[in-house]
Amino acid sequence: MINKEQNDRIEQYLLKNMKDSEREAFEDELNSDPYLKKITEKKQLIIRGIKAGFNAELKLKLKREDQRLKRMVKTRRIKYISGIAAILIIGVFSTFFLNSVKQDPIKIYEKYYQTYPNISIPLSRSDENTDNPYYLYETGNYKAALTGFKALINDKPGDEAALFYAAVIYMELADFENAIEYLKRVTAENPNRFTRPANWYLSLAYIHSDNIEIAVKYLDELAKGDDIYGKNSKKILNKLN
Repeated sequence: MINKEQNDRIEQYLLKNMKDSEREAFEDELNSDPYLKKITEKKQLIIRGIKAGFNAELKLKLKREDQRLKRMVKTRRIKYISGIAAILIIGVFSTFFLNSVKQDPIKIYEKYYQTYPNISIPLSRSDENTDNPYYLYETGNYKAALTGFKALINDKPGDEAALFYAAVIYMELADFENAIEYLKRVTAENPNRFTRPANWYLSLAYIHSDNIEIAVKYLDELAKGDDIYGKNSKKILNKLN
């Protein structure tokens, strides 16, 4: 049997709490006392077992804690990504919504564009089946009519009617570059009966070309009038703003 003092000394030795001199003296006792040595070795095995069990339990706890932290990080990452996705979705939806409110230029063009009627030279039955460009225009033979209008313009470059109808034909043919060129030639002449219609078609041509800034300038000027061009210009300006 070992007493309490010896038991305490064994624990201090195994736990390495002894001073060097005390440790050396205790080891001398172990070498001279087989029973003390045997008890010390048993206690050492017990302590190792406790440490091993403790370490295993600690490792398990640490593993569980690590898994918990990983789940937490993953959850936060998912929430973070979900938050970013939500922001992107809201952004896309907002852009789509604003674009739908601020209507697509092509839709505005299609709603307000109409072929200008032939009011320059009213046709009679005797004009049918002729090469008159106004007849060809009225019957929808635009390419042939364009050739005829160009011939009239060559003979008289300031013929605002021929210039205007040629421009409208270009719009019918979706050639907006030439349409704008001819319409500007109409408006460059002294104010005439085609000035406001030409400005109206210019605004539409620029809208179709997605050049809204220039289109708005024409619409602002047209909106000052009380005619159909003024009323429609105000409506389009409301859609574009």
